[in-house]
Amino acid sequence: PPWTPPRHHRILGAVGIVVGIIAAVALAATVAIIAADAGRGATVIASIVAVVPLGLVLLAVRWLDRWEPEPKGALLFAFLWGAGVATLFSLIVNSSVALAVYEITLDTRQAEFVGAIIAAPLVEETAKGLGVVAIFLARRHYFDTPVDGVVYAAMSAGGFAFVENILYFGDSLDVLPQIFFLRGIMSPFAHVLFTAFIG
Repeated sequence: PPWTPPRHHRILGAVGIVVGIIAAVALAATVAIIAADAGRGATVIASIVAVVPLGLVLLAVRWLDRWEPEPKGALLFAFLWGAGVATLFSLIVNSSVALAVYEITLDTRQAEFVGAIIAAPLVEETAKGLGVVAIFLARRHYFDTPVDGVVYAAMSAGGFAFVENILYFGDSLDVLPQIFFLRGIMSPFAHVLFTAFIG
């Protein structure tokens, strides 16, 4: 008789698809929040510009993964997790922390400092890294070497950076060349390097 995968593999596959759909919905929600703040036109322009650093990241990941390519579905899951779940979670938590600090101190600068310098790194790295952990727990056999972890981490971080760039570019159209130079040219691999340690 033809081989059929064990039942638990089918269940994990179905869970992965559901979580992937949730991640895609989270991505759409995050972009909608950005568009509500920056405007639709600004968000479209920012999305187009944000593809440039994303392209650099994806080329680097492909080069890194050239000897033993990871499954495309798992790479897509990692990207959607970073772009959807991690960004939406970080946006909500970082904003909530900054608001809580402001309500306690009534100091805008202190609230921004705590939100950006203390909360954001912890929240964002945890959120991006959980996508890698999810793949590891569900598909441990995908991880043959530490490079595999780095590849999944890079995909999650690349998705996160892509959406974060849309946010920053959309909010700063009047100084877009400067912001693009800083984020898209000088530091497109910042998030990738941060999350690579988790991978």
